Amino acid sequence: MSERAEIIRSLDRLTEEVATLKKAVIKFKPTPSLTTRRAWRDLVKASKKAAKSWDKISAVEEIRNQREKKW
Repeated sequence: MSERAEIIRSLDRLTEEVATLKKAVIKFKPTPSLTTRRAWRDLVKASKKAAKSWDKISAVEEIRNQREKKW
């Protein structure tokens, strides 16, 4: 068997092993806690409220105001 063929077989075995390990590790991946889910939900709500207030002013003007400390 040629060296090239051996290298390809080794890479194939390694790829299979990595895939197997990945499947095993995924089982231990922590799921988001209730606190995390609640914090994310609250962040989304707050961002929607903030987005509404930005409709009255352009982003360029908002940045200019922040640089000039007009808030």
